[in-house]
Amino acid sequence: MDDGASRLAGVQRLLAEYRIDPNSASDDDLVALRRSARAAIDRLDDEPEFDVAHRTLDEVGQHIRHTRPELCFFTENGDDYTQDCPVALGHIRLGLSVAVEIEESHCSICEGDLWECPHIPGELYDGKPAVRVITKAKFFEVSVVERPDFPDARITSRPVARADVEAAFGGPLPADARPICDRCLTACPGIRESPLRTT
Repeated sequence: MDDGASRLAGVQRLLAEYRIDPNSASDDDLVALRRSARAAIDRLDDEPEFDVAHRTLDEVGQHIRHTRPELCFFTENGDDYTQDCPVALGHIRLGLSVAVEIEESHCSICEGDLWECPHIPGELYDGKPAVRVITKAKFFEVSVVERPDFPDARITSRPVARADVEAAFGGPLPADARPICDRCLTACPGIRESPLRTT
């Protein structure tokens, strides 16, 4: 089961291992760890473990920034940049809710009707996960919400103006520069709760 508490425990276990031997983790391992830490906090909104998940997310970011800073760069996006770091974006507690009518879908394992086939979504069959493959749908709206029904329906990137990055670095950057984010080198600025919250 992919609940936040078990995912958080897995992240903490791996982080402890990687702290003991930083060279035991590949770049892919650390990227996956960062994504898992984000997934854990996204599944623990309003749960007692949320504060621990928040601290762990920050600890993962700090570890990666100190041991593999090359994994913490802003992505060039035209004349500007994009931040797609799960640690930074995990602090923005907003998600998306989609109003959609699914017209056609099938099982990823047998391609049969989901209501009639024996495969259970989320279970593995010969190493492949059973999922619902949507082939035709009507979308009515997308809303910004505090707590999306699907925990992973969150903001995965945000634009960053080149001028803001250059101001942080103290001047113009070469056209091919890959600036590294220093967010995780300073104290956590805290969780940004939704502007939708009124209480």
